[in-house]
Amino acid sequence: MPRTITFLFCRPPMVAGLLLLTACVALRAQTGSSGSEKEAFDVCDGTYALCTSAKCSSSYSCTCDVVYKPTEPNYSVGSHQKDGKPCAGVTREAPTAGKEIRSRYYPIKGYATCTNDRPWAMCLNDKCTVFSEEHNGKQVFKAQCACEAPPKESPSTPYVFATDSAPPANACTTGTISSATIIDVNEITLFLNSSKQLHPSLPFKVWPAAPK
Repeated sequence: MPRTITFLFCRPPMVAGLLLLTACVALRAQTGSSGSEKEAFDVCDGTYALCTSAKCSSSYSCTCDVVYKPTEPNYSVGSHQKDGKPCAGVTREAPTAGKEIRSRYYPIKGYATCTNDRPWAMCLNDKCTVFSEEHNGKQVFKAQCACEAPPKESPSTPYVFATDSAPPANACTTGTISSATIIDVNEITLFLNSSKQLHPSLPFKVWPAAPK
């Protein structure tokens, strides 16, 4: 059985502004402890690549799902680009083969913790190219994303294997996956507490650490 964990936030995030754009809505907030560099995020409405459970090559190229909702809001979270406009590159245009979209985050419901030196990919905000494939007789859009290696200074920092159910025994040992550190997940979850569009799925299901 999984155990649950509830995050207790002693300091609420600051909402720096609500900006309405033609193609998207951006809600920006900053998180981080006093004296540390703060991470800013944007909530955007538009087509994006979801790499939560993506499998990747050894060169950190990941095959991700394309999320497109033509008749309802399609919100996701990404890091704010300091030198760009909020939600730059996120539009409500339908996916087509060859189109460039961004990899973004949608709240997860649970994860298992990995604590080994296994390579994994960081995909948030990275550029992706849409392609189509046939699945059960239907055209399905996927995205090939050029992701990155995690920070070299902390190769064994605990990272997550996102899952809604008990993880497989080889969750932390087989292949290269798209992931994030537990610190990153907590930080973006703190931001989501301020968002009217997206909310974290709390309490998380935190499964026992998978074998190394």
